[in-house]
Amino acid sequence: MSFFFCFCLFLSFFFYFSFFFFPFIISLYFSSVFIYLCLYSFCFYPLLFFSFFLYLWFSFSLLASRPSELLHIVVDKSAHMFGSAAEDEEEDRESVCRFIMMVSSAWHIQNLNSCAAKHIVTWLRR
Repeated sequence: MSFFFCFCLFLSFFFYFSFFFFPFIISLYFSSVFIYLCLYSFCFYPLLFFSFFLYLWFSFSLLASRPSELLHIVVDKSAHMFGSAAEDEEEDRESVCRFIMMVSSAWHIQNLNSCAAKHIVTWLRR
């Protein structure tokens, strides 16, 4: 079971940092799925539950410290998905907001993902 926990923890970090290759919200989705699997193994390894809180702290600190970099990554990825990059920054922000809300509603993203999506959308609309 320790292999299962370590494997899920590795996959969660892999998917969390894969937002360079995938849209950010999809990376968060898969990352949290594997974190939930780590929580499943919590009933067998109570001390390892602390690593989940470390992961959450690290995730939100990274999200809070690099919003502009994340914005550029999301804009670039969404521009490729939409087929063409918008030339106006306001259009970029609106297209990213639409993209995040579309993915969030289509995939029923909950808990950590919806909080992150709301945080990003709120930051984009400033």
